[in-house]
Amino acid sequence: MKQPRISYAPSREDLVVKGYFPDVTDGCYVDIGAASPLEGSVTKLFYSEGWHGVHIAATPGAASMLTLDRPRDTVVTGGRLAQLFAEANVRQIHFLRVAPGQPLAVLETNDWSKYRPEVVCLPAATLAMPLLSKHRYTEALRDGHNAYYVAEESARRAREWQALEGIPVAMHEQIACLKRDQAVLQLRLQEVTRAKIYAEYQVNWYERAPLKWMLVKTVRAFDRAVMTRVEREPVMRAAYDGHAAVQVKTASSATQLRKLNASYAQSAWSELPPVSPVTTFFIKPVGGVYVLLRRAARLAVRTVKRA
Repeated sequence: MKQPRISYAPSREDLVVKGYFPDVTDGCYVDIGAASPLEGSVTKLFYSEGWHGVHIAATPGAASMLTLDRPRDTVVTGGRLAQLFAEANVRQIHFLRVAPGQPLAVLETNDWSKYRPEVVCLPAATLAMPLLSKHRYTEALRDGHNAYYVAEESARRAREWQALEGIPVAMHEQIACLKRDQAVLQLRLQEVTRAKIYAEYQVNWYERAPLKWMLVKTVRAFDRAVMTRVEREPVMRAAYDGHAAVQVKTASSATQLRKLNASYAQSAWSELPPVSPVTTFFIKPVGGVYVLLRRAARLAVRTVKRA
């Protein structure tokens, strides 16, 4: 069974060109309109296999990313191709690619008699045939997304071009999504496993001692209800008091202050139940005593454990 090839390019251009150069391990590429050094990169596969080249970045931000990620490459943001190739000491170009949206006029700045890429990859909608045919290039492949032109002196490679038919292609973006989905599923599986273990523990406990189980559950429910009320109310009311103090400093009039406080109370403080006589004379004292007893019980347990 054939192993899938990983493609970083948006329309697997890297695998198509790689099929043209199956035996080249130290080639040179030119990417006009380069963006990310990884996502959607036509040259990432080649760079990872030892190639190098010249990037004409689409934006200054892309140039910064490419400079950091590709120390072997030459990264620029513009200029004439012939001059750039001379400054980068380019001797042979295996393939040149022009990204969608880049002007075709950039190809006219190349010295086609001196710098002749073996393969030129252009968007399929680009009308480049008159220009390239003038410099002895012929169209060798068109896949709906791109058109691939081959130099006259490289015609023998075109006859031996290894196509991708029958070879599964795993796109880099799809692999990244699958890895993220796998991580999420593993976390969910861990949560389900913990919940299952806890449920089995509860069932075994209930079967051994149902009265003790019911008593503990009741006490814990009561503890959560009381502590939620005791701990939440002071925090909410303190937040409201702090908000009111700020509004006093910023409000320009008493009327504006009342409006601001009223709007805030509707969204935050009004979530608490209103203060009633039962709350004042029963819940608060009982809650305070319960908190003290709870702290004393914890302290006693710690003391016993240390002893």
